[in-house]
Amino acid sequence: MPGLEGQGENISVRSIVGQYLEHTRIFAFHNGGDIKYYISSADWMTRNLDRRIEVTVPIYDKSLKEDLKFMLNACFLDNQKAREIDAQQRNKNAKSVLTKKYNAQNEIYNYFKTKTSAL
Repeated sequence: MPGLEGQGENISVRSIVGQYLEHTRIFAFHNGGDIKYYISSADWMTRNLDRRIEVTVPIYDKSLKEDLKFMLNACFLDNQKAREIDAQQRNKNAKSVLTKKYNAQNEIYNYFKTKTSAL
């Protein structure tokens, strides 16, 4: 559980529901400075985990890791649509270090638009 003393001080759970209704599930584990990235199909709700087959897979490709890193950073900078779940399981507006408006979905869209237009 995120933010729970003794169990989840270093866990963050953030959701962004905006213009795009994608369900991105990215996990980043900081293993002594060696970041491990995973993507998952799982909507980690009991009804899904008990009645479906879900998968979580590691990402090894360097380019894909960079894309995931960008996406996660954008989500943690979002100060428009981001919500965060705390230790009491309250879903509150997430805080951001930015003072200007920053919408993660727009930034991610523009990132991939620019990246693919160069192909």
